[in-house]
Amino acid sequence: MTRILSITLLALLTLILSGCKGDHEELFAEATIEMDLTDLNVQEIQGTAKLRNINSLQEYTSAQQQGGIYHFLVLRGAYQIIIEGRIKHIDEDGETQIKNFICYTDYADFCHENGNHVKLKVTLR
Repeated sequence: MTRILSITLLALLTLILSGCKGDHEELFAEATIEMDLTDLNVQEIQGTAKLRNINSLQEYTSAQQQGGIYHFLVLRGAYQIIIEGRIKHIDEDGETQIKNFICYTDYADFCHENGNHVKLKVTLR
């Protein structure tokens, strides 16, 4: 009887310890959202990016961007992205313009722990 109990405890201990390895899946993902500014001669840009998880509706917001690039740490999943703000740029005639802009996508998949990158087209209004 004690031998069966010892074998059972040893098997249970092996199962428990094998589940404690470092092979856990990270819940969060690093996300980089880049505004496509290649066609614009940008002097200054101010905007707010909002990410909304499509499943949980949890939102992440940031106004901190570097050259039109936003960095987020979000729960893995599918997101809707909207970036709105103002941009100061020089148009084709050499004149300085200040306009509102928007960048938008209905679906961005941030399923990897890192390396998630989305580039969005800028629409001037």
